[in-house]
Amino acid sequence: MSLKNPSPKVSIVIPVYNGSNFLANSIDCALRQTYENFEVIVVNDGSTDGGETEKIALSYGDRIRYFRKENGGVSSALNYGIAQMTGEYFSWLSHDDAYTPHKLADAVKALCSAEGADERTLVYSWGNYIDSRGEVLKPWPLFLETGKLYTGDEMVQIMLTKRILNGCGLLIPKVVFDEVGGFHEGLRYSQDALIFYQIFLKGFSMIFDGKENVSYRLHGAQTSRNRHDLFEHDMVEIAKILEPELAKRSSRDNNLLYLYAHKLSRFKCAAVIKLMKDSGDKHCKFTLRQKLTLQMGLFYGNFRGSVKKLYYRFVLRLKH
Repeated sequence: MSLKNPSPKVSIVIPVYNGSNFLANSIDCALRQTYENFEVIVVNDGSTDGGETEKIALSYGDRIRYFRKENGGVSSALNYGIAQMTGEYFSWLSHDDAYTPHKLADAVKALCSAEGADERTLVYSWGNYIDSRGEVLKPWPLFLETGKLYTGDEMVQIMLTKRILNGCGLLIPKVVFDEVGGFHEGLRYSQDALIFYQIFLKGFSMIFDGKENVSYRLHGAQTSRNRHDLFEHDMVEIAKILEPELAKRSSRDNNLLYLYAHKLSRFKCAAVIKLMKDSGDKHCKFTLRQKLTLQMGLFYGNFRGSVKKLYYRFVLRLKH
């Protein structure tokens, strides 16, 4: 690939709410990047911790660009940061996660060396789960081929049948937001899942650099671990948004409506399954086998939550 600018500016956006426990570590690892052309934007989403989060951010002076806004959730903080970007690429870093010093350099190198990549190509980096002390718990599941350029359609299929990407592993061209829009501010749990589907449904491509450059922290304060009610709400809203496009692209041999329903069945999202089945009745009917599989998935979902808690507690040794 030949980028118009072989060293494009990257904007690392760090949204934070009451994050005084991990924020300094996040900013430090952002500033330690070996890649030279970048900026760090910290968006304080109305923290209510007596000014502790703001105090940490302000201590970095002009090494970062700091903004404070009224609380609106992580989507609104990300959108605010994106609006302040002066870079050509967006890199999301949660305030409790971390990058290695080579994260940006490896991603840009992969982008520049990938045959067929262009200004509509994202880059994905690999990583590890860490605990509150920063100790590695386990690597992320590996389901992509290093160096392969994936089309948008291929990525939609992968996310429907395997896993959703981790937002902090992505390097995203800013033009994405011109076409797709920003993160959905009505979602508090799964705003990343929605925008990833929207990005690839729009035809953007992605390359996996295969580098272990991101640490995703698991701890008890995360919404993703203790607010299943928000998860269910978001899944229904996302399904409503995605259903028309999934229906249009579905066929008997590749029924995307069914694949989406199947993915959500193990999370006990019965409302999503009903929505997709109703759409299937109009566009691409589910087979008897598919309907039975969905029922089995819902049955498994009744136990999945309890099994996951035991896994966190006794295998990963997370107390909360």
